Amino acid sequence: MPSFSEAFTHAVLETAASGTTVVLPSELAAEFWRLEIVRCGALRAVREDRIVSWDRFKERAFELRTDRRPANRVVRAVFARQLIADNAEQRFLRRVVPPQAASAADGFREYLTQILSVLPRAQALAGPATRNPELGVLVSDLRELERRYTAFLDEHELFEPAWLERTPAYRGGDHLLVMPELAEDYVEFAPALAQVPQVPIPRAELPHLQLYPDSRTEMERTLGAIAGMLDAGTAPESIVLTVGDLEALRVRLRQAAQIAEVPLSFRQGLPLAASAAGRFLGAAGDVVGSGFSLETMKRFLLNRAVPWRNFATNANLIASGVRAGCLGTGGRPDPRWRRVEGAEERDLIDLLVRELPGITGASSAADLRSRLFRLFSRLIDRDRWDPQEERLLQRCLEELRSLADVESRGLRIPSPYRFWMDLLARQLYVPREDRRGIAVLPYRVGATLYPDHHFVINASNAATSVRICRYPFLTEAEREQIGEGVADRTLTDHYLRAYAVSGRSITVSCSRTGWDGPSLPPGDFVAAGRIADAPAGANALLAWRNEERFEAPATRVYRLQAEGARAYAATARVTGARDLTEQPLREPRLIERALEVQRHRDRPELISMSAADVEAFRSCPFSYLLSRVLGLRDPELEIDPDNARDIGTLYHSALEELFRGLYDRGERFDPEALDEYGGRLERIVEERASRGPGMIPVFVYEALRPLAERVFARLLDHDARLIAGHAVELVEEWGRRLDLETGVYLVGRMDRVTRAPDGTLTLVDYKKRRVPTGKAQSAENREPTGVAALPEPERASERDLLGSIQVPFYISLLEDRDERVTNAAYYSLEEGRSLQVIAAGTAADGTAAAEAAGGRPVMTRERMDEIIVLVDDIVRETTSRLVAGDYRCAAPGDTRADGGRRCEGCVFRGVCRTRFVVE
Repeated sequence: MPSFSEAFTHAVLETAASGTTVVLPSELAAEFWRLEIVRCGALRAVREDRIVSWDRFKERAFELRTDRRPANRVVRAVFARQLIADNAEQRFLRRVVPPQAASAADGFREYLTQILSVLPRAQALAGPATRNPELGVLVSDLRELERRYTAFLDEHELFEPAWLERTPAYRGGDHLLVMPELAEDYVEFAPALAQVPQVPIPRAELPHLQLYPDSRTEMERTLGAIAGMLDAGTAPESIVLTVGDLEALRVRLRQAAQIAEVPLSFRQGLPLAASAAGRFLGAAGDVVGSGFSLETMKRFLLNRAVPWRNFATNANLIASGVRAGCLGTGGRPDPRWRRVEGAEERDLIDLLVRELPGITGASSAADLRSRLFRLFSRLIDRDRWDPQEERLLQRCLEELRSLADVESRGLRIPSPYRFWMDLLARQLYVPREDRRGIAVLPYRVGATLYPDHHFVINASNAATSVRICRYPFLTEAEREQIGEGVADRTLTDHYLRAYAVSGRSITVSCSRTGWDGPSLPPGDFVAAGRIADAPAGANALLAWRNEERFEAPATRVYRLQAEGARAYAATARVTGARDLTEQPLREPRLIERALEVQRHRDRPELISMSAADVEAFRSCPFSYLLSRVLGLRDPELEIDPDNARDIGTLYHSALEELFRGLYDRGERFDPEALDEYGGRLERIVEERASRGPGMIPVFVYEALRPLAERVFARLLDHDARLIAGHAVELVEEWGRRLDLETGVYLVGRMDRVTRAPDGTLTLVDYKKRRVPTGKAQSAENREPTGVAALPEPERASERDLLGSIQVPFYISLLEDRDERVTNAAYYSLEEGRSLQVIAAGTAADGTAAAEAAGGRPVMTRERMDEIIVLVDDIVRETTSRLVAGDYRCAAPGDTRADGGRRCEGCVFRGVCRTRFVVE
């Protein structure tokens, strides 16, 4: 006797071949059987209308006798929105929409559209409502809904298909219904279809359910089994993978399948709003709603799926927005966009500011369409759309056209753009996938398929539960009070039995612990005793994980691993490849080209070098080559409203203006005038904040003002002890020193230099927050060590101990002009503390003024002279390496563990092979 599967397959094939129309629960099942008939050779071709889905069958077999047009989801959504607006004013609903939520009830719109199709069923509640006052309020609401919806339909000559009586409308025909019980609304059509031949769901024995300890193991073992089948020659088209709660597992499943080299073809619908075209259309509203903030402008203008006429202009506009600090205003367009550079960029922002608010605020769908097409014609090359994305764009525009059609019937749609976006969020599409892969289906869709191998994973009790809510407006307590007549209809058992015969080989599994916590197997499997622990098998990702466990045995090398090894060999260890982290430049022409960038403009025979240049080279010569010689840097695409550079610039510019004013007026610093100085600084900051320079918005500057006042008050108090009676000598000015022997032109911009009454100089370098450590400044020696007499290895060791060289570098520049610096310090503006590097001079009470201001100096003046000698050594070594084209990460003979490199925070780690790829 043939099995059900064989008999079922034979019946479907014979029926289709005889001319009878086979009706299956889903369109995907119908598509499968059309291909199956051809694949098995029953027919060379099959007409599409010989095997149809349940929905197609209803359209063909049931006649809706009415002259009116049917209401669709757009019409229902329009009515629901109008109803919510009317109820906000009149408060006629008391239960369906609670009175306290009436004024903000947009969240009820989808709920109300669901209720509309089942309103006739509310008649069954009339009896119980007489005994339950609360239920009576609900019935009253439902009757009011039905009255208003009926009036709405009559006014616009529409009818609600869900309200029609189906039984007398069946046309008849030659059909075979395959497992019609799986259709949600079959019970409503069943009386009319009693005489139609059917293949009911069989009472077949459930397969054994394999129970895994966790979802990761279940997924990997299943993929491993499929990979083994593919390796053995099984055709991907003969395998189907059904996934319970596919939406939650889609990303994890795709990632695991890519590693395991199992090709998947997902057959799951996604919202149109999630497509590239949908995201582009939705981003327009985000731009307007945010006041043209940079983040929303990036999502709109940098969408590479859109064939822009001039993407470079888009990118340049975004870069200008970063520099201008366009955070958005939440209302009108951010005025900072007026600062953008470039004529094309200004034209683009003017166009967007003019057109986008008109699109999002369009008064009608027709107006919205015309404005949208006008913008497209200016910005987009319609001929360069990717075919798939163009189809999705057309789907989105079709939804907009349907709104325009609804309007043409006299229906007014408030806020058409927002309404359209809501439709795109609910309307599903199936993304283009490679059909040669394993078909991946959500649960329920593949119940009537019959592939050679069918895997059903994550078949937990929750994922396989199928309930049809017939009365969505009832609470659980009310269903219990009324009884079985209003209970939800469950199809769980139907689907489990259908899956039991959904392939020649069926594997069903679930896990004890899912991705979100513990899970249970379906109750039917428990009751039938058809559960067993999953057998041990191949783990598809075992070899992948063994990369990190070197003691584990090797299994196989996957494609991604092989590609990584090939890329490493091609870029890192091929004989003859140039690696400038380990080899100097050889060609004189290249060395000279590199030096051209670094030569002084007025003295081209000299290399211009600042303290920052020297420190950058010391930190990493290779990074110096990339950033300072080649000019490479990451593009700034983010706004930092608390940007340290711009805040530091605010502090520096305010202090510069204060002390330059003292210099211009010939005034000495007076400790008795601190209030006056503080007032000047406050006015300076206020004026700077009104302009809002840099990427920091004006409101952030306003918030910074109290902080700036505290910063300046502490600094002035510090200066009252350090530079009382001093004259201002230099403020944010450059010092220079020519070293013709070495071939360098040393330059440095000093924050502030003042002259004491005895003629000596005091140098202060501002830091926004952190100051260097004392040990890094003194090379761990406060007193002289006889550097000049030290042999080179010991002298090199002292150089290696040096941290920031800014202060000794600046002292060297100042003293090249026959000056003497006796006090030098770093000062942290935001922390309000000073690091006194050197100090000299005595106050009247015998306390050193510098020590009173900044504490004990970290070294003597004599030790500073030695530090300057060490800095000169560093400058000579840097210059000689630049002239030789030597940008290697570590100099030959460098004994430091890291070669002196400071890799933390380096933006070039992705291209450096010295540590972050090899080590």
